[in-house]
Amino acid sequence: MIVHVHLPKTAGSALNRFVLMPNFPAERIFHAYGERKVAQAFRAARAEGRIDLLVGHVHANFAGVHADPDAAFVTILREPVARFVSSINYIFLKRKNPLLSRAPELAAAGDGDALIRALAGGTMSRVRHSNVMTKFIAGQTRRLPLRPGGLGAARRRLESPRWRWGFQHEFDAYAARLEAELGLTRHAEPSTAFVRGDPARPGVRDPKRRAKIVDDVVRVEDLSSNSRRLAEDLNRTDLKLYEWALRRHAAVREV
Repeated sequence: MIVHVHLPKTAGSALNRFVLMPNFPAERIFHAYGERKVAQAFRAARAEGRIDLLVGHVHANFAGVHADPDAAFVTILREPVARFVSSINYIFLKRKNPLLSRAPELAAAGDGDALIRALAGGTMSRVRHSNVMTKFIAGQTRRLPLRPGGLGAARRRLESPRWRWGFQHEFDAYAARLEAELGLTRHAEPSTAFVRGDPARPGVRDPKRRAKIVDDVVRVEDLSSNSRRLAEDLNRTDLKLYEWALRRHAAVREV
């Protein structure tokens, strides 16, 4: 079984659409988006041997899946501040998001800096949007603060031969590696078919997906110094994990 630990806003949807899902019959794919509601159903389907691919915004310990010695894990990392800003743009894209319903003035003004301050100031929203990559890889829900030792647990996971990970900015190279190592076949255009223009801006979607094409409300390069500091503070552990991953990736390339 292949488990896609889909870290939000890292081009994971492109990985699903172009690389993973076309290689399996629909009935052998389990969609675990909304993990609290589907864990029991997944366990039942897995016990019956009906799952070859698990995709979802789920952490690596979802439904005890990491205990399965035959499970192979795939995931994409992204520069943490850019990932966080992309999640802010997604909140603005999905106007029904509870964060905007509680702060309609932010929705009306399209004020990304104000939304970042609101996220940093609210206990629940701060926890939910902070260090998401480390939490998911370490096997922890995003709804709780990162546990002590989470960074070390995430690093150990990524060092395991059961994990195949790459970077969003190297999507095509990562997809090619998955194809070679897992025996997959890509069934679509390269990632630029999904992300038009700059691959660091996945808010601009392929019109064939009938998704709304919008300009980003917030861009990393336009963040105020205070907002960037808040974004970095919220994702301090993710930044450490990402920097470690870059160094490890570079070291492996040199071998």
